[in-house]
Amino acid sequence: MTSGKFGSFIEHREGFEMRKCWSSELRYRLLGLIVIATTFLFSGIPLVAFAEEQGSTFASGLKLYGFVDTSYTQNFNNPSNQVNQLRIFDGDANSFRPHMAQIVFEKEGSTGGTMEDRAGFRIKLNFGEDAKFTGGNTGADEVDFQEAYAQYIAPLGNGLDLRIGRMNTLIGYEVIESPYNPNFSRSWLFGLGEPFTTTGIRGSYEFNEYVSFSIGGINSFGGAQVDVNRGKSVEALLSLTPVERVGVYVFGFWGPEGDLGASNTDRVMVGGILDVQVTDQAEVVVEAYYGNQANATAGANARWNGIAGYFIYDFTDKWGARIRGEVFEDAAGFGWTVGERRFDWARLIANKNREIERLNRVYARLLEGSGVEVFDGRATLVDAHTVALGGKTYTAEYILIAVGGWPVVPEFPGAEHAITSNEAFFLER
Repeated sequence: MTSGKFGSFIEHREGFEMRKCWSSELRYRLLGLIVIATTFLFSGIPLVAFAEEQGSTFASGLKLYGFVDTSYTQNFNNPSNQVNQLRIFDGDANSFRPHMAQIVFEKEGSTGGTMEDRAGFRIKLNFGEDAKFTGGNTGADEVDFQEAYAQYIAPLGNGLDLRIGRMNTLIGYEVIESPYNPNFSRSWLFGLGEPFTTTGIRGSYEFNEYVSFSIGGINSFGGAQVDVNRGKSVEALLSLTPVERVGVYVFGFWGPEGDLGASNTDRVMVGGILDVQVTDQAEVVVEAYYGNQANATAGANARWNGIAGYFIYDFTDKWGARIRGEVFEDAAGFGWTVGERRFDWARLIANKNREIERLNRVYARLLEGSGVEVFDGRATLVDAHTVALGGKTYTAEYILIAVGGWPVVPEFPGAEHAITSNEAFFLER
């Protein structure tokens, strides 16, 4: 949006920048955990690599490109569950991980020309372990459309960029794709406290080379493609370049994030980024934000906030050093009181019950939205194709019995004093 050195920030958020090369490269990075990661970049076809580097296009400006990202992560604490705690994309301890194979097919809209020239689109398809998290959920599907939107740049002033569909969020400095970030791992600020993608409509306008503004109406903070309530949320980004080599970015979010029918569940987030190009080789970035959601748990608000700093130094156009430090706080809305180290059991149980009720409503809406007729009651299996329920029989070619699970206490001395999760979560204290 903004021209000049810091105009690349929004492009960085949207994933345009390919970080200096299209050929394979081996990157060594030392993180909080010692991580050795190998990232291979490929252009899809040679013509696309040439188009990105030289500005050439083919088939009316269509572009096709992508990358493959894999890694090995070593945790010298050797956790017994093989999990790096509080990590999102690098959560596997002492393991190789096929993070992502990404393919992008796009046509960027133009600020001038015909209506066809002004129209554009982007389809960004992810494969791999990271795709489980890019769609606003933590499911088992390793395929996800990270972005899928239509674009039109309306001939108003300098051009009003309109997009509708699923897009990378406006919030935060880091992005989903590892090659576009300073570090291989993601910060806590990004992984635990910010949205990844949003679904809705967005408008962006560049007033001049110093100021631009983007605002969007979206389904939810978590990136859900289907809204969980009838309200819509708003995200916005103000980009400023007050002087050469300095970029200032202020972002915000507001909207109802509770379940359908819930009241006073507004979520608010505000933050900013300061990006200073100290020299041609050295860059310093600082990001900070504050977030709060009303009535997140049993009448209590949830609050999270943090600050992260990045130092980026390029020795050459292919070798450099990146250092990140951060502080992140998030606990009080879910029973824990930071500082006094006090735990509220009643709040945890209330939150557990509320979450189970919410999930049951979500599953019911998914069934209803898929045209499934639901019968509540005790059923008996008559034969391989018949079920009896409420004095009536129902037939089907296939019958699936989802038996679920039940905790078992093994035999050992003192087993009569043991309880399972069935009983534990209903204890009064």
